[in-house]
Amino acid sequence: MNTHRVLVLARAGAARERTEAALRQADAALAAVLDPATADEAQIRAVAPDAVLVVLDPVAEAALEGMDSSPEIKMDARWNEFDHEQMIVRHKPRYRSKTVMVADLARKGDPRHQFQLLFDAALERWTAGEDDGYAETFEQFTTRANAGMSELAEGCEGAENVLVFTSGGPVSAVAAELLGLDAAEHRDYRGRKR
Repeated sequence: MNTHRVLVLARAGAARERTEAALRQADAALAAVLDPATADEAQIRAVAPDAVLVVLDPVAEAALEGMDSSPEIKMDARWNEFDHEQMIVRHKPRYRSKTVMVADLARKGDPRHQFQLLFDAALERWTAGEDDGYAETFEQFTTRANAGMSELAEGCEGAENVLVFTSGGPVSAVAAELLGLDAAEHRDYRGRKR
């Protein structure tokens, strides 16, 4: 069996200990365990791992610390967020330069509000399927997220606890599917939450 050397970046505590135990159970070789607050790039490069596992999210840490045993850890790319940067650039190509985008938003006043307006417009364009130049269309994204959910639901039968750490986009896609919303209703529902 080909054992992968894994570098774990996590703060000291039960979450890190359980993550290490789960990796050992999966026959991964722990190349190193470093605290992200103190590790520098040279230390990380010196380890030369095959993979890096980062446990930084306080919610994930709290959930793992609250478990009675070391969980089985699986990573599934279908739960990854959509490429919001590409979505913005497809909407406003000049924003390929973040410097230009930041300057434009600052000129308009209240940059956070201006970014939210920009993001909403770019998201509307992407979800409406107005352009076929995206690396992943909205339909492909929602299909991907829902396939991850379907496989998870089928594979966790009999499990006492199943935790998924992801982002708002995949959660929204799965929720829309569970509510039976089509793409237009999904967009409308997303817009009503503000």
